[in-house]
Amino acid sequence: MRRLSAVLLFAGCALLGPKVARWADPPARKRSAPVLPRRDDCLKPPFTLPPGQSLSSHGFAIAPRGDGARELTFTSAPGAAFEPDELFELLQRNEATLKAIDGVEHVGMSGCPGAAGRPVPCVSLSLQLCSEPLDALAEVLAGIADESRGRQLVFHVALVGAVGPRCEADDARCRPEPYGSASYRPGDRRGLLVAPPADADDAQCNGDGECAKSSCGGDCLPWTIAHQPGRCTADAKLRDALCGCVEHRCTWFVQ
Repeated sequence: MRRLSAVLLFAGCALLGPKVARWADPPARKRSAPVLPRRDDCLKPPFTLPPGQSLSSHGFAIAPRGDGARELTFTSAPGAAFEPDELFELLQRNEATLKAIDGVEHVGMSGCPGAAGRPVPCVSLSLQLCSEPLDALAEVLAGIADESRGRQLVFHVALVGAVGPRCEADDARCRPEPYGSASYRPGDRRGLLVAPPADADDAQCNGDGECAKSSCGGDCLPWTIAHQPGRCTADAKLRDALCGCVEHRCTWFVQ
């Protein structure tokens, strides 16, 4: 009777649990280079400024904003500051040009430090690391500044994305990330919730540290793009899922 009850309980859990596309073994716990190369040099020239220095390029003064290398201001020649409505109109006219910049993820408006410490409206750009050297970016932005001669145009540029995986494959503390409160069991097989496409032969990972949840938590992505929002709606089938590396691809799985 106890054995029958256990069988029925297991069957009930299987019916209620998420549908598994197939089962796979966990990745090997060994030292290995990430599939996607690290991007430490993306926080160095020519993609950002030398520490504590500024740069002049294509009519812009490029200066650090804050203490880190990831945020910069591009300020055109002195002139009258834009009013918010005027800057919004300029942004609308040039939105297609800005969105065509390699690696751009977000275009909008922000506030930047101006003369005498007064904030001025500025255009905000978020770019992926390593996408544009500063000189090439300044050249594109100069084309927009040309239509507003006599006015000072300021851009707030933020470099986004990680420089490397969350953790190393051979680190015993390096584990998959749970969608909710799922517990990880090292060594247990992994049930893929979604099978990769039949023609998907591009490897994304060798270990779990190369995969991470998107910023909204709904997607399991390679570390290079995990900062992106992804899906922001709750997904019941991911309640017990973990984000990790299965057969060299970042995906949700259950155990």
